[in-house]
Amino acid sequence: YSVIPLIVFTAVYEILYVADYVLKEPEFVHIITQIFEIPDICYNLYQIFLFPVVHIADFCVFGGVVYAGSTLLQVKVDTKKVLLFFMFIFNTIGLVSAAADALSFVWESEILMYVHPLTGIIFFGYLVKFTEKQAKTGIWKPLILSLVGLIGALGFRILFLG
Repeated sequence: YSVIPLIVFTAVYEILYVADYVLKEPEFVHIITQIFEIPDICYNLYQIFLFPVVHIADFCVFGGVVYAGSTLLQVKVDTKKVLLFFMFIFNTIGLVSAAADALSFVWESEILMYVHPLTGIIFFGYLVKFTEKQAKTGIWKPLILSLVGLIGALGFRILFLG
């Protein structure tokens, strides 16, 4: 079940990256452009090709962090199930954010800037609850495990995609 939302999410964001490259001027300062001294407009083109690779690598980073974190915290979770749930819920809820991003091309509204944080909070809540059920413990260790895994994956994504 995790593969279908992954494919749809990746395809939708690829279309948005192409539209962003064609229709908009760069609005962000990307970390990677400063490191490699690449102009932002070129990076927007590179981002079209980087996104699928980084998106898949995010899940590998998350899985590794969850595995290491569960070992350190001595939390018994099935890393594979947590990873597949992460993929499913991240990509499914992420489609709501993709819809808001697509809408931003035709409708500029401050409401749209709240969609990403709101979907992130909902996603995080689901992830913590799922991890808690896997761990069969109190909330704190699954909360820390989910938070550290998410920080690792999103940190990796921010580093390479801005």
